[in-house]
Amino acid sequence: PLAVIANVCTECSIYDILTVQRLKDTLLAGVDLTDDNGDPLPDIMFEQSIRSSVQMLESDLGIQAERFSFKGERKDSMVGEGPWWFTQLNRRQVISVDKFQMKYGNFDPVDVPISWIDLIRPVAGQLNIVPSQESLGSFLFYREGALVFAGWGLHGYPMVPGYFKFDYTAGFDCRCGTVTIPNTENGFVVTFDTPVLDRYNVNLVVEVANGASGARVVSRSNDGMTIVVTTPPSTGDAVISYTLTTMPDSFVQAAGIIAAMTPLDTAGDLIMGAGIASTSISMDALQQTINSTASPTNSGYGARILSQRRQLKSLVASLKARYRVMQLGYV
Repeated sequence: PLAVIANVCTECSIYDILTVQRLKDTLLAGVDLTDDNGDPLPDIMFEQSIRSSVQMLESDLGIQAERFSFKGERKDSMVGEGPWWFTQLNRRQVISVDKFQMKYGNFDPVDVPISWIDLIRPVAGQLNIVPSQESLGSFLFYREGALVFAGWGLHGYPMVPGYFKFDYTAGFDCRCGTVTIPNTENGFVVTFDTPVLDRYNVNLVVEVANGASGARVVSRSNDGMTIVVTTPPSTGDAVISYTLTTMPDSFVQAAGIIAAMTPLDTAGDLIMGAGIASTSISMDALQQTINSTASPTNSGYGARILSQRRQLKSLVASLKARYRVMQLGYV
């Protein structure tokens, strides 16, 4: 199989995956999403619900769903067990550390080689600072703590507030691209220029088949994957586009369940008209009565909401187990 370098896709977003239409087609399937006049409920209701649900999950899990570059985050320097330091960035999961500096108080910062950064656990924002032989001018390290040259000599400090300064990118990683499987061939190797730092899902779209079918991904690893077809193209090259993301399906499902609750509440109140829980029609000796599950304290889709909340509890528990960060402290 041939090989191609995968590109980092900057346009991949949770809002490209969890769309209004997807919400209606999955978690709101079968629900009458119209008002008393039969007009569709406005899309802004669903869009607002999706955005608030993603932000709620971000806060609950302590992660960054949308890819974002943070500038100038400062961390204290504490004495380590040797000539290296451990620190944990505020936003997770970390995709890359783009710039590293040391800054003493309000003095100008000094650039530090990125090679000093050892990103140990990106999902937890955990990294180690391991000094190399590259010099830093007026800033030095030794095993007792940070050394600062103040013009009259070197002074050691076991703790310096805000000494480390980081620029970094956090969020779910995303890669996308297009591969061409030559006529009669059955596979294509995709290599990543930088490793993917977590498990990922891949979505394939066959743009040009030319007889090819059964496209799937095999041999996944953090530095590449192979796209193969069950039936090779026979009348020309096959073109397949791919998008991979480290965003787990359970995160999308959990965000969707939270986003569906507001439309379900609204639609449940309008099953037989706003504020109506039962209706009766009578003519002579004939009478028809219809009761719904709506009440002054419960919407018409209350049972469905309760069921989805039970699902949400399990999903959030599994997500917390995956993204849990152990908080350390000492006095």
